[in-house]
Amino acid sequence: HHPGRLAFEIPCRENCELMDNASKAEVFVAMQKGHNWVTRHGGNKSWELTGRTTGMPEATYCNLAVQPGPLPEPQKWTGSCGGPEGNLITVRRNLSSGLVTFVNGAVPAGGAVVLYVAYSYNRSGSLARLDIRTG
Repeated sequence: HHPGRLAFEIPCRENCELMDNASKAEVFVAMQKGHNWVTRHGGNKSWELTGRTTGMPEATYCNLAVQPGPLPEPQKWTGSCGGPEGNLITVRRNLSSGLVTFVNGAVPAGGAVVLYVAYSYNRSGSLARLDIRTG
């Protein structure tokens, strides 16, 4: 138990056919309270995600928490990430355990990591292949 930290996943409810059978989540969110120098509460170190398991499909995602400006609708997403360096977060299946884990990524103190299957990184910058319909 770590006070000031919260992580959750939202299970796939729509468009699940776009995900592999092992995936259970279409959204991953992790937040961490920052350090308050007056009260001296809260962490001032990043919360490492590397090696932690996730229900997200294997892919490289753009951390939506640090994307500059408004996001386009998922069907118009080109897969090009903006924001600071290190905003690409990859999840892959660990061959020895069979679990899908974070290859990299950390939640900064006072920051967040927000991943959504419709906003995966596409090196070419062409329109993403996922056909996500919005409600």
